[in-house]
Amino acid sequence: MANRREFMLRLSGVAALSITTEVSQLGRMRFLRMATAMPDMSPHDRLQPDWYRRKVAQVQEKMKERKLNALLLLDATNIIYTVGYFHLSTERPLATLIPESGDPVMFIPGLEADQVKTWWVRDYESYFDYPGPVNRVRWIFERVAKRGFDRARIGVEEPRPSRLHQMNVGAPKATIVDAGDLVEDLRLVKDEDEIRIMRRAMTLCRFQSASRTRIRPAQRQRKRRRNPESHGRRRGRQNVKGT
Repeated sequence: MANRREFMLRLSGVAALSITTEVSQLGRMRFLRMATAMPDMSPHDRLQPDWYRRKVAQVQEKMKERKLNALLLLDATNIIYTVGYFHLSTERPLATLIPESGDPVMFIPGLEADQVKTWWVRDYESYFDYPGPVNRVRWIFERVAKRGFDRARIGVEEPRPSRLHQMNVGAPKATIVDAGDLVEDLRLVKDEDEIRIMRRAMTLCRFQSASRTRIRPAQRQRKRRRNPESHGRRRGRQNVKGT
């Protein structure tokens, strides 16, 4: 059975990758030139906003099946997959609200305010800092309630008792529904755009690996020329150990 790495290599279409090298020398300096023929010549190294708009629409279709008026995402992986906002999960909660129709809304810590302006989701609210005067999950749900979802059915991901308590305090008349599997199930099926990005990533990874294997010998030779006595002593110790 193929392991995960072998599966990814086969998926990437590595047979289409060709690497050529050319080594030249000027005095004591060596120059390495490398070129690669990539199977995917797309100018983008990540999924584009239109893909995420389609993904939000797909999520909204799943929400209708469950009769959800809104879906509130707090898991960083689900947020990245759904709206493409890359970030690191910290103690400062960051959330995305997907309504049953229309564009998503983001609730972010103030530290993210500059970055969020560079992405396609334009509607956002930010809090100054953490922990702040009130629990930040509660703060998020207070803002959700003020946006007309105070009596709505709101899907959330695996609500722990402490977090669920803050959700209920923030939106006391809303119905909180566990819908953690909604986005996770979508993530299991990859479309052509996702596979293309995966192939491109594997191609770049193999190019980097090939570059290292060609650069390291030159580095070792350079070290030997700089300090031949040290290299000779090290080889001598190795020979002694081998006898």
